Amino acid sequence: MVKQRDISHFELLDWDFTKEDSRHFLHNICWYPSRYIPIIPAHLIQSLSNAGDTVLDPFCGAGTTILEALKLERNAIGIELNPVGAYMSSTKSKILTGSRLHTNKMKGFNDYLAKCQYEDTDLFSVSSHNKSSTYKSSAGMKSLPNHAENESWYHKDTLRMLCDLYNKIENEFIGLTRDILRIIFISILMNSTGYNRDKNYAYYADNVKPKGEKTPKNAYSLYQHKLSKFIKELEDDSIKSLNTFEIFNDDARNVNRLIDSRVDLIVTSPPYL
Repeated sequence: MVKQRDISHFELLDWDFTKEDSRHFLHNICWYPSRYIPIIPAHLIQSLSNAGDTVLDPFCGAGTTILEALKLERNAIGIELNPVGAYMSSTKSKILTGSRLHTNKMKGFNDYLAKCQYEDTDLFSVSSHNKSSTYKSSAGMKSLPNHAENESWYHKDTLRMLCDLYNKIENEFIGLTRDILRIIFISILMNSTGYNRDKNYAYYADNVKPKGEKTPKNAYSLYQHKLSKFIKELEDDSIKSLNTFEIFNDDARNVNRLIDSRVDLIVTSPPYL
């Protein structure tokens, strides 16, 4: 017989959790749409399961439920149709469960970025928006995916920087280190566009065609800020999980085919029906 749990206190909760903070730096590496605050799955997992149980999120997105389950000593299974979400979930879960990151190489990359962002500060002054960068050649520009489309979104000098970042990440790093550097790269793309920063994500997601003059953004500075913050928070963080996880880039309707083990609890924030 399944043991019934007392959930009467759920009616008394403020589900906005305005006074609670369950944030973990891995949640905030990169923006992802329609995430719920981590304290919601954390509270449900803690109330409705035991350490060592298995928690399933069939619409796991970027992994909020997965990370909270692992932090609370549960095993976790996630299913996500969007390959970017599945990639983020898997990468962040590997970090939380102690997979190796080459932090020394990341610090070396950070030093490179710190140098690059100051090599030509005049490029980013108001009076020089029409100047071309002389410190980075355009070699390898065509290696950036969707190059023609990107030219309509990014100032040419910003695009050179993004291309340099992209090529270094792809050619000089491997494994989990490259995975996390890719996610940080994704995280700066919206702020690197040559248009107003007050546009919400739908402006980009709905493929609204850009209008007006593009201004340069210092992609090196944006990336270096995010990478420095990540390295510091990684070194300061003491939470490591000994539990297991699986992430499936698949349709949640295939759950019976994907999962052949016991699931003790399902916690999810389903996408719009």
